Amino acid sequence: MAEDIARGSATPDGGAHQRGRRAGRWPLSMIALRSIASRFTWIGLNTITGILAARALQPQGRGELAAMILWPTLVGGLTAFGLPKALIYHVRRDPKQASALAGSAALLCFLATIIGTAIAWHVIPLWLRRQPEHTIFVAQLCLLVVPIHALSMLGRSAWEASGHFGRSNLSQLIPPSLVVVGLGVQTWYGVLTPVSAAATYVLAGVPPFVWMLVSVARDYRPTLRGVTHMWRRLLHYGGRSYGADLAGILAHYLDQALVVGLLSSASMGIYVVALSLANVVAAVNQSVSMIVFPRAVGLEPREMARKVAQSARMGSMAGCAIGITVLTAGPLLLRVLYGSAFAAAAQILPILVFRIIIGGFGNMLRQGFLAAGRPGIVTGIQVAGISLTVPLLLVLVPRFGLVGAALTLLTVAITRLGLTLACYRWILRVPMPRLWINGTDLAVLARYRAEIVSSVLRPRTAAGVK
Repeated sequence: MAEDIARGSATPDGGAHQRGRRAGRWPLSMIALRSIASRFTWIGLNTITGILAARALQPQGRGELAAMILWPTLVGGLTAFGLPKALIYHVRRDPKQASALAGSAALLCFLATIIGTAIAWHVIPLWLRRQPEHTIFVAQLCLLVVPIHALSMLGRSAWEASGHFGRSNLSQLIPPSLVVVGLGVQTWYGVLTPVSAAATYVLAGVPPFVWMLVSVARDYRPTLRGVTHMWRRLLHYGGRSYGADLAGILAHYLDQALVVGLLSSASMGIYVVALSLANVVAAVNQSVSMIVFPRAVGLEPREMARKVAQSARMGSMAGCAIGITVLTAGPLLLRVLYGSAFAAAAQILPILVFRIIIGGFGNMLRQGFLAAGRPGIVTGIQVAGISLTVPLLLVLVPRFGLVGAALTLLTVAITRLGLTLACYRWILRVPMPRLWINGTDLAVLARYRAEIVSSVLRPRTAAGVK
């Protein structure tokens, strides 16, 4: 049965599962395409929510909204202690212990988020002292969903460990769909405010969380058998990967946390809109990273490095094509969709797009270190980036404003990519990943295209995909 879960063809507790068998028979190219399509849908939904909020609230209100809803994701990620990655790693390597691993990880995650929420409750008023009192109070109330956010990340990892990428993708589409409906109704009736928008955002994660609880409980049948031993196993890997997760969360949100404290709410609103439009480019990279890690676990180092690098090049090639489109249409989209008040975001959009392409390539390559059981390498690379982020933001943002923030992100992305390439050669002792596309990559791309066409046209039966 260990082989079944490794293929994603059975539930972790050993029972046959129809959807698992179906998932196990999709070729990797089709899984990647479905994940990319899901990611683009997610970004599209979030773009719609951003447009609704930006046009109704204007830069000042959009900045206040960002200050309120930033913290659940940030605190939830900071208190996860590497458990999502640790759960994937151990379930893939030891499927027979999946039930105990899932139950122990959930309990540990819940306890950690309660402590983190209590600490953040007292930190927020200090950091947001430039914001209105009602903004600070609502930001504190938003912290109440931190456990839901953290446990949702863990639940998605449980699905991905058993090959159910479709469920993971769908669970991420439900919240923005609900937000679109909520913001749309409030906009129609003219009652949308930063506070009501914040409530809509944070509560939208509750329905998919309930579904996730039921699904994971049914598939994994979590237990607390040998909980202390499982905690040691999870924390042994999670503790080493936590640095990478911590640094990754900080790398993604630290700039926003600092900008909201250094600039006005209006500037923060413009910055968030520019980030939102630039993040369209990240869809392919994020989807590839999600798939590469669980499928690269257990491979021989050279083979792992080759496959991870090839996936990274494919993802970056698609990312560049999307980036060119965004840069071409970006200024027009900002004026037409978000309004002329956000036209200043076009000034930093090229820098942010370039940063996402470079950063996404590096992030895909770093999945290889996690798959090789060397999360400490990722931690070191991420920490090096953060050590640059904070001083650069503190120096460049007061002097150059939003441009300074964008240049900081680009500088850090280039630094991390260089360190990632070097660590393959110096630490894993494998050839440095190739950056450019060659004929072999094009042949693989053609094969993937054939697999996708075959999978789409292949007839399905009740037994799954034949």
